[in-house]
Amino acid sequence: MTSGRWDIEEIAAWAAAAEILSFPPPTRPVGEFRRAYATDFGRYLHRVPALVFAPVSVTQLAAAMGALGERRIPYTLRGSGHSSGGQVLIEGGVVIDMSGVRGVVDRGDMVDVFGGTSWLEVVEELHPQRRPPVLTDNLRTTVAGTLAVGGIGDTSIHEGLQIASVVELDWVAPNGSVRTLTHADEELGFVLAGRGQLGAIARVRVPVSSRSSLLAGHVAVWSSLDRYLDAAATIRRERSYDVVRSTLFWRADGTAVVRGILARIVDAEPLAGSDAAALARLASESSAVLPASERIAAQRLDPIATWTYVCPALELSVPTCGVGRAALAAIERRIISSGLHAVVPNGVAIAVVAASPTRLPLAPMPPGQDGVLLAIRPQLATPADAARWIPLLHELADLALGAGGRIYLMSIPIERSDFLERQFGAALPRLRELKRKHDPDMVCNPGLL
Repeated sequence: MTSGRWDIEEIAAWAAAAEILSFPPPTRPVGEFRRAYATDFGRYLHRVPALVFAPVSVTQLAAAMGALGERRIPYTLRGSGHSSGGQVLIEGGVVIDMSGVRGVVDRGDMVDVFGGTSWLEVVEELHPQRRPPVLTDNLRTTVAGTLAVGGIGDTSIHEGLQIASVVELDWVAPNGSVRTLTHADEELGFVLAGRGQLGAIARVRVPVSSRSSLLAGHVAVWSSLDRYLDAAATIRRERSYDVVRSTLFWRADGTAVVRGILARIVDAEPLAGSDAAALARLASESSAVLPASERIAAQRLDPIATWTYVCPALELSVPTCGVGRAALAAIERRIISSGLHAVVPNGVAIAVVAASPTRLPLAPMPPGQDGVLLAIRPQLATPADAARWIPLLHELADLALGAGGRIYLMSIPIERSDFLERQFGAALPRLRELKRKHDPDMVCNPGLL
């Protein structure tokens, strides 16, 4: 069978013989198939696959990837559909839906999680007294999908990206082979945050700690981005709070305000006012005790409601040093002058994230430095509305890359010819070599390399 030419009926018959659930071409039928697999969380890009596989085990996943690779059939791996640059979408190829490859195996101080598992399932398994080092703020994303791009959460100010906590993983290469990777294996650092270029993350092992589920802290407000960053640097240095979740808002007159939750993980309620002086030093503008009803949810917005919009999004990181702050100031000015702030009614998530270890060369953070993350997610009514803002989001991405930062594009096509060089830096040549070695026909998650 030659590259680019394949028979849908033949590969569907193979899947049936392997007892892998598959879905027919969108012409039989169209409705649910198109809605479920032709778009992603951003709801801007639309690409219709010819076929969908839905394996329910690592064995079936490996068999599907091997069969498609042997036939040179392009395919993309999909979990919850939260992808960079529309990578979970494919026109005319095969989508492998990994959400059936799920499960949590409790090993005491470690937990094994299969790639299609949601982070919500992990939380439910460990609740109430245990947790991994970092949890993403959208618990409905899958473990493999998050780790394929990095993963950031409320404790990242100290613990860094989610990929930094992975002890080992089972990797399914594009030829269908399965191998367990540890820190001794170079490939581990290119599978984690590797955008799925080298295959699938089938299972991961991460540490868990016994910690209370009680949060005690405050809602704090800063009157400028700079004041917030100064406070975050102090929290990072002194480790005065365990959990930091912050959002940057703009008032109608264009002035900024950062509202954040600062909390400690505690075993018992602290005395009222016990850290008032410390808090006043960090957030002199205003603060309030975190209401008891919000101590677990921490004012979490409903992600389902957020993603009902057309929402092409840009996540960017820049260094916390001077060049990064200058880039943030320029980005903020463009957001205000363009009017973009009017279509981000829930604000822009902002976080300071600890530097990633050198063993993770593809981490979406400034190399070797703490970084500041902005998640810009406009909420729009139609794809035509979204098209208006795409050029500006690319402009903001360029400002971040120019400051030595990194970007993540949600449902936004990658247009820069030098994007890979700026995004992956010195790690790009080795990533290309590993791609040629393990996926010479470029069938797995095509389009990026």
